[in-house]
Amino acid sequence: MSVIVGLDVGYGNTKLVWGSRNADTPQSLVMPSGSSPTWSLPALPNGNRDFCGGVPVLVDGDEWVAGVEPHRLENYAREQSSAYTSSKEWIALVHAAFATVKAPRIDLVVAGLPVKEFLEVNN
Repeated sequence: MSVIVGLDVGYGNTKLVWGSRNADTPQSLVMPSGSSPTWSLPALPNGNRDFCGGVPVLVDGDEWVAGVEPHRLENYAREQSSAYTSSKEWIALVHAAFATVKAPRIDLVVAGLPVKEFLEVNN
């Protein structure tokens, strides 16, 4: 099965659409763009972390969670710079999006272009 994914990782939300060429209707998901190392998540009474509905992923071998409402992250501030698309926060969101698709293989990804980069290319 050939899986195609459309992905736009933004500061507010991560938008995801995916499906196969044979599918009648693609699936879609909008998830919050909060991501951080798991240590910044609220602790549960048993000592584990509350993933707050996010998706656990690995980024450079470190445990992260992505797809969380940003206000749920404790003692963690997201990087906001022109290097966002190479940040660990952005990479965690991409990993979480791909994990949500649950396909053994993704054949094509169409990614949204950050507005700043779009404007720089077209000016």
